[in-house]
Amino acid sequence: MIIAAIRRAGYGARPIIAASNAEEDSQKLAAYQAERRLFWIAAALSTPFLIQMLAMFIVAQHDLLPRWSQLLLAFPVQFWIGKRFYVSAYRALRGGSANMDVLVALGTVWPFSPVPR
Repeated sequence: MIIAAIRRAGYGARPIIAASNAEEDSQKLAAYQAERRLFWIAAALSTPFLIQMLAMFIVAQHDLLPRWSQLLLAFPVQFWIGKRFYVSAYRALRGGSANMDVLVALGTVWPFSPVPR
């Protein structure tokens, strides 16, 4: 009953059970490896943007990457790897509060942000 109320509020909860330390350590290691893999995928997909920004400061004043390729590179980083922000923001708003994930979600998808040309 308490766990259900905590989950409805947008947080995670589970009963405490006597689990072995080895099992808990293996779960933490697997979660760490998954997070590290997602980080390297996001870094690889974002590197062309870094190169383009550096080139804009040095020589070129136009896009080196076509807009369609920018969309293809940014979409997985935004909505697959960054999914945790949107899920957490939804849960917080559904629970009647706001947290930092709400700010991140709004800041990354707000359609009226000024884009200098």
